[in-house]
Amino acid sequence: MEDFKRVIQRRNFILKCLILLAVILDIVLNIIPIDPQLDIATSFQIGLLIGLSLLGCIGVYKYSRILKDDNELKKLEISEHDERKKMIKQKTSQSTLITVVITLLMVTCVIIYFNQLIAFTLLCVIYSILLITIAFKIYYSKKY
Repeated sequence: MEDFKRVIQRRNFILKCLILLAVILDIVLNIIPIDPQLDIATSFQIGLLIGLSLLGCIGVYKYSRILKDDNELKKLEISEHDERKKMIKQKTSQSTLITVVITLLMVTCVIIYFNQLIAFTLLCVIYSILLITIAFKIYYSKKY
């Protein structure tokens, strides 16, 4: 139980660091003069950072509340180590990855007739996803 408590405390610390980083980036984006052409992109980034900061604050609150109550900590530990949930998560991730790659391939086949730059960008995304998948496959095959 103490090991899991340290894991939750570490997560809480990491979330706090990420919130701090998001706030610092938000301040920097507001201070730096912006080219009018990049105003929409900067506004999007600022909104994204604010949203991530709020989600991080919710996570910190949740973990801080759980750390104070041993019953809640035990429930979270049981929930996180549930084999059935792990298997469902793994199967969902596998199916999603395959579906995303196939969908990107189909969209690339159609979009190449309209805009080749977008088609090549989508091909780069597909190759990146496949390379990351291969890297994780090699990593996990050696790890276990």
